[in-house]
Amino acid sequence: MAETDEIVLSFHDSLLRKSDINLLEGSRWLNDTVIGFAFEYFEQEQFRDFNEEVCFISPDVTQFIKLSSVSDIGIFLEPLNLESKKLIFLAVNDNESRESAGGSHWTLLVFDRENESFSHYDSAGSYYSQSVSALSTKLATYVKAKTEVKFVTADSPQQKNISISNSSGNCGIFGAIDRLFGACYDCGLFVICSTEHLCKQLLQGCKISLKDAVTQEAVSRKRDALKTLILSLSNPA
Repeated sequence: MAETDEIVLSFHDSLLRKSDINLLEGSRWLNDTVIGFAFEYFEQEQFRDFNEEVCFISPDVTQFIKLSSVSDIGIFLEPLNLESKKLIFLAVNDNESRESAGGSHWTLLVFDRENESFSHYDSAGSYYSQSVSALSTKLATYVKAKTEVKFVTADSPQQKNISISNSSGNCGIFGAIDRLFGACYDCGLFVICSTEHLCKQLLQGCKISLKDAVTQEAVSRKRDALKTLILSLSNPA
């Protein structure tokens, strides 16, 4: 008889099974379930005091937005009240298929209302992604910024910028973080660690730079930390 993929943790809207937890062991790519759990934990626990200011959009919703027409995404975005959020985080997968799951790389897209900008963080150093620029353009309508929404890069030692237009016809700059990590399978953990540290910086006043905080060593340690967290939540004292 095949081994049952038993449920390990039900946490708000996240349901983690044994196969999901196994992805935190060794050199494995994370799936949307594990990243979605991390975003859920940030929202419900770690940064819950900032719920009026920040929105963590789950990977599955992000994928739907990315692959759907503008006319179809309002039903998902309007209840999120994005126009009132100071920060919006989205984990973006490179899968472009509407028919099947998959993908091999995760990146982070962040909207920062203070700077009226989207920033794209990529552990592989990819300097441009058509799907991410299209996603940003779709979201620009819903964040309802007071000024032109810019697509910018930050903390990038090797910046490559490309001009694109948002839904209102304004041009901006879209860039990426060119920081090459040695382990390509850690891209999902890079997204989680970057999201966590940006929240600490922008919401809690942490002075440590993203470059200094989100190192390969820190990302690797996050595997064990996430597994420990999940198991502790599944077996509360």
